[in-house]
Amino acid sequence: MKTLLLVIIEQILINRGIHANNVGKKRFADQVKFRSTPSRSLIKMISANRALSFIYKTKIFAKKQ
Repeated sequence: MKTLLLVIIEQILINRGIHANNVGKKRFADQVKFRSTPSRSLIKMISANRALSFIYKTKIFAKKQ
């Protein structure tokens, strides 16, 4: 049989582990929520590149005619 002291120590350690796990998850969620994702900035770069390419091509096409 476990003594009362061992049971209390085990419960404290379990509670600390649960608390640390929840704090870690919350911090990770906050970081993900407020950080700009690389894919979002990559999409913006590709869109800008396509727009510039389209403008450049239309100017060359307009000069030829």
